Amino acid sequence: MELFQTSGTIEDLRWFFKLARTLDGLLMSEVAFTHLGVTQNVGTTSVELRAEVGLLSRNIVYQGSTTPSWNTTIQACPTGFDPGEFAVQTCFLGRYGEEIGSDQFGATIMVSASMDSTSGTQAAILRLSNIEVSNAGQAFRLGRYPVHFHMNGNMSSSYIRSLTIHQTYNRAVNIHTSHYVAVDDNVIYNIMGGAVFLEDGVEIGNVLMTNPNNIVENNAVADGTHFGY
Repeated sequence: MELFQTSGTIEDLRWFFKLARTLDGLLMSEVAFTHLGVTQNVGTTSVELRAEVGLLSRNIVYQGSTTPSWNTTIQACPTGFDPGEFAVQTCFLGRYGEEIGSDQFGATIMVSASMDSTSGTQAAILRLSNIEVSNAGQAFRLGRYPVHFHMNGNMSSSYIRSLTIHQTYNRAVNIHTSHYVAVDDNVIYNIMGGAVFLEDGVEIGNVLMTNPNNIVENNAVADGTHFGY
């Protein structure tokens, strides 16, 4: 995981590797559900329809508290509580009237530094690769996402690569008025809210593809409560 200021003298060291595995095994009993595995031909295009398999574990783990004493029912916040990004935290849970057995107050990673408008220099760079993020994000709190690019302008030197993001309480990756971020080869599973989120609709050049000039490739999203992209 790399997070550094470009004006510093920290040497940028990175190791890249690809791991391919062939899994062979024997089922001791019948599977409980139908697992579809077919190739569907649509015109001249072949579409592979089969289960997505993603490795959720990594050697480096970034996670929020998992204290067992927190896994108890906690009263929801009262109607009218302030979910603002900088509001004073007075209660847990914004799901009015519904009790949930977790405080849903997880860890967050935020990078926020305005770009130098005269030189175009990127004031901050965030590079995350091959780490596991879990118990992250803070439910119903604005700006409190597992990974959050916040109003940075050009972020072409930053990337989110080969991460596993799972068991999160407020999306997975949020890109807010930040451009040219690479988000690729990630596995996102069991999250609350939209997984990869472009906040204002003005974000361009991100290697993702819902807003203009963005591309989404080789990312897997499963078991979320809302749209994946």
